[in-house]
Amino acid sequence: MAQGERQHQPRHDAAAATGAWDIVAYLLSGILVWGGAGWLLDRWLGTSFLLPVGILLGGGLSTYAVYRRYGSIEPPATNDENPASPTA
Repeated sequence: MAQGERQHQPRHDAAAATGAWDIVAYLLSGILVWGGAGWLLDRWLGTSFLLPVGILLGGGLSTYAVYRRYGSIEPPATNDENPASPTA
């Protein structure tokens, strides 16, 4: 290999991986927390319908939270879209 050449290595985008794990954490925690609240209310009130309601509510609210946080991310601008960028 000539000096100055770089060996081809796969690029790992840590920010994208972190964002993906954040989304998984939002979804799981919403389902677990609200499902747990439904389970506790079922035990306290002697009913059997609040656990599924809590799971569905948690899934819906966590999906909404993910959409609000990550849904409006725009793709990075290219040189054609950003005229202020210097061109070579």
